[in-house]
Amino acid sequence: MEVVKELREKIKEYHEALLLQRQICDLDRPQKRTVEAYRTWFDGEERTTTTRDGETKATLVPVLGGPARSMLDEQIEPDLVALRPPSDRDALSTFLMNNWPARVTYITSTGQRIAYYKERSIAITVGVVSTLMAAMLLVGSVAAFFYVKRQGVQLGMLGGFTAAFALSVALLTNARRVELFAATAA
Repeated sequence: MEVVKELREKIKEYHEALLLQRQICDLDRPQKRTVEAYRTWFDGEERTTTTRDGETKATLVPVLGGPARSMLDEQIEPDLVALRPPSDRDALSTFLMNNWPARVTYITSTGQRIAYYKERSIAITVGVVSTLMAAMLLVGSVAAFFYVKRQGVQLGMLGGFTAAFALSVALLTNARRVELFAATAA
């Protein structure tokens, strides 16, 4: 009976380890911009030295050395996880993150440009655009059906508004295909 108890405990520990591994595998990957920022930082800063001849020589001094220097290589990058991924990963949010006009740009000692922006301002902008788009589709479709009386045109408008709704849901949310289909059907 002691062996059976010990075996049950070990199997329970094994199952808990499997579930924990599954949760770790479900974590999101970091954004490419984040990985590139760390890769640039690990590459180090450019330092200038003067040789005996009076020439100025620029050398790259890495932050890390040895095997740790190649820590973000393509072989290791797929294993990285983001502990706090961005809240929204829809197409509009991603576009705004890459092209946000109100970002502050800093120039590092190596001459690299680093841009910062507030994620909250992007979330607010996406919320406003989403709300306006939903209201325009709803009010626009009702108003258009009120004025158009020909059934053939109404049928074409129905298809157009349905396609516009599906496209707006796909671009303005991070809905999966099943959710997109359900929302469009509803």
